[in-house]
Amino acid sequence: DRLIVSVHEREPVALLALGALYLVDAKGVIFKRVESGEHFDYPILTGLTREDLDDEVSTDRAELSERMVRGALRLLKAWGHSEFGKDVPISEVRMDPVFGYAVVVSQAAGGAGGAVLMLGRGALKEKLGRLEAVLADARRREKRVAEVRLDDERDPLRVAVRFRSSTPAPAEPGSNGRRGRG
Repeated sequence: DRLIVSVHEREPVALLALGALYLVDAKGVIFKRVESGEHFDYPILTGLTREDLDDEVSTDRAELSERMVRGALRLLKAWGHSEFGKDVPISEVRMDPVFGYAVVVSQAAGGAGGAVLMLGRGALKEKLGRLEAVLADARRREKRVAEVRLDDERDPLRVAVRFRSSTPAPAEPGSNGRRGRG
């Protein structure tokens, strides 16, 4: 004659943007709306709307959206286990049912800060390996990456890289090259 209560606290691994921000656990369960004044340092998952996950939408659309969230969480986990993932933190995972996944890396990520990395769909482990080689080469050459495309379905081995300009933006006419007034 006893009652046993077991409480398991959900551990957030990401924020899901659905008009408002929600905490998501490793299984893709949305469990709390982020309230005003609360601050969390997790990657943000974007690209879906509240309607995509609503019970009133078609079952196919809701299932696809749930698969996209779980796929984004697998991507975050694989990224965290990669060699470069510890040095290049993700700030955002963009989800698109047609084009797959794109990652925006944190500004604190050395030469890749703010870069958009288009991963597309499938072959994540292989794509992360190619991405690691691209980022290592850019670091060695002291280049700042702006964009990497690993999403070519016709040629999955193709990698396209765009670097940031190393020259400062030109001054506006009549500005003496300085910002501000005067």
